[in-house]
Amino acid sequence: MGENLESQSGGAGSSSDKISGAIMCLTVLSYLVSVLVVATGIWLLCMKDYECEDLLRLPRIRILIGIAMLAVFVASNAVVHSKNRMIIPAYLGIMALMILMFILGLVLAGKYPMESRGVPGTPLWLKTRVSDNRNWANIRLCINDAGLCSDLAITTATLNSYQFSIKKLSPIESGCCRPPTSCGMQYINATYWLAPNQTADDIGSDVGSGSSSTGVGINKWFPEGDCHEWSNKCTQLCYDCLSCKAGYLGTLQRRWWHLGNILISTAALLSLIHSIRFVLVMMQLRGT
Repeated sequence: MGENLESQSGGAGSSSDKISGAIMCLTVLSYLVSVLVVATGIWLLCMKDYECEDLLRLPRIRILIGIAMLAVFVASNAVVHSKNRMIIPAYLGIMALMILMFILGLVLAGKYPMESRGVPGTPLWLKTRVSDNRNWANIRLCINDAGLCSDLAITTATLNSYQFSIKKLSPIESGCCRPPTSCGMQYINATYWLAPNQTADDIGSDVGSGSSSTGVGINKWFPEGDCHEWSNKCTQLCYDCLSCKAGYLGTLQRRWWHLGNILISTAALLSLIHSIRFVLVMMQLRGT
């Protein structure tokens, strides 16, 4: 009889030790994930504005998300150190934060069906802002002032047509600094192109009329579309082309898409860790 009691007591102790060990492992894992959370928050707070984002007030949104990430870090660690009598409220609190974080990630990544135009940083919100003519007038001026296209012209000055055609360009460089490939224009340098049927005599006549020492007269060769919008004038180029807007928009959307996926994966991982840890803690309390 005594041996049976000792055996049961030993089995219970062994089970309790396993649960304690699992809780400790999950605690360490939550610390590691929370370090990634705080690192992401600091990165968001310290990173420089990118590609004229300040015109759309995106840096403010990024800072708010960064502060929220730091709050998640504090909350996650507070749950780990919460006393037994606070374990349920603490678990419910961190899960509420994780749900909000997960939904925000879905919205920023464009995966949430209830996405709203009023939620800053979402693909639809960005598209609406970039498509606005007043916003775009400021954005195109900012891109020009940033010298992105002039830098491209300098760095590719020694390239011939084939070398330039295989060079990897950013979406903004490809959309704003050069005419679309479909126009079939002749390459002179990165920001100076001739229409397919344009001759030296045409260039000379345009220069004589004062319109094309900068190449403004090139659009007469194309009736409409981005090819018509192109100009060799350094302050115009393809800034009014749909391809330029698409390149700029795509750059911003990818940037916020990555942030959204970081929020989704982090929220899912922390939710899983804290849920398993909560169950184990409750089992441990029930066994004591």
